[in-house]
Amino acid sequence: MPKVSIIVPVYNVSDFLPRCLDSLVNQTLKDIEIIVVDDGSTDESQAIIDTYSANYPHIIKAFKKQNGGLSDARNFGIKRATGDFLGFVDSDDFVDITMFEKLYSKAYETDSDIVICAHNTVLLKWKCTIKSSAVHPLKSEHAFGKSIYDSPEILAFSRSYAWNKLYKKEVFENFEFPKGQYFEDSAVVYNILSAAKKIEIVNEPLYNYVVGRSGAITQGADARVFDIIKSCDSIIKHYKKIDKFEALKPEIESLCLTHIHARFTLFAKKGSLSLKLKFVDAAFDFIEKNFPNWRENKYYLERRAPYFNAKTVKPYFIARESRNKLKRYYLLNYVKATLLRIMRKVKKLISA
Repeated sequence: MPKVSIIVPVYNVSDFLPRCLDSLVNQTLKDIEIIVVDDGSTDESQAIIDTYSANYPHIIKAFKKQNGGLSDARNFGIKRATGDFLGFVDSDDFVDITMFEKLYSKAYETDSDIVICAHNTVLLKWKCTIKSSAVHPLKSEHAFGKSIYDSPEILAFSRSYAWNKLYKKEVFENFEFPKGQYFEDSAVVYNILSAAKKIEIVNEPLYNYVVGRSGAITQGADARVFDIIKSCDSIIKHYKKIDKFEALKPEIESLCLTHIHARFTLFAKKGSLSLKLKFVDAAFDFIEKNFPNWRENKYYLERRAPYFNAKTVKPYFIARESRNKLKRYYLLNYVKATLLRIMRKVKKLISA
């Protein structure tokens, strides 16, 4: 039985997949299995998987299934994992070769159910080259080494990413990723933290998160963005079900605000005006129903208050005032952008 099962869902990432698999087959922790799930790719991904599977038959377990989305592929992999611990790596990302040895060692030494690491954000330039990277350290390091009930800050400051964590397999017994839903990590990861008796960290950037890839949901501004409200709702329902919502309400409130406000910022430069206005109403209806006093949340104030009087306008500052002011902000930006396009066309016609 391997110590760690690493689940890698694959869908049309042939440009990135070799780098990802190279970082996994060369892990310093040797007692691992790499479960690669081709989720119906139509590019050269399967051929790449076949090559690596042939070269590393002792650690790679390759599967192919009909396309069902990231959640479905992860759930598929979980069911076939035999390791004591589970890890997830997205196939367009890559990891430090020491990542799983360091996370497993920490889990073993401290008898922890979940171990979290920091990560790098890798920004893509054209032709898949790295433009720059930035380290994202974990906050409140002192808070870890406990459960979220003994140290609620763990819940408040943990990121929703599935991939920067190592999980004891048992914590997944009552959880699965929601099939057909976007922002699936935030719908599940915070809930899984509730099943851990101890959560530890390795405060090193061991995971390399690639952003800027065409088609990535985190870069898009379309109707899928409404799924973030579903994810927030799943967090609330889970903690109410286990009767911990009131005890952890400030932390859960902060998580929901963080994720929804991130979409407000996304819409500042992307998305249609009608979509923006609909999302503002849906988001405010959700927040006001579940967290009527959200403006006084201690984590929200800690993170945002120093910038409230800044000259740079941020959508979440405007959201603090009212939904209508946020709508007007989007409308004004739309009018400005429309006038700018018209002026450019007129200028082009005059110069022709």
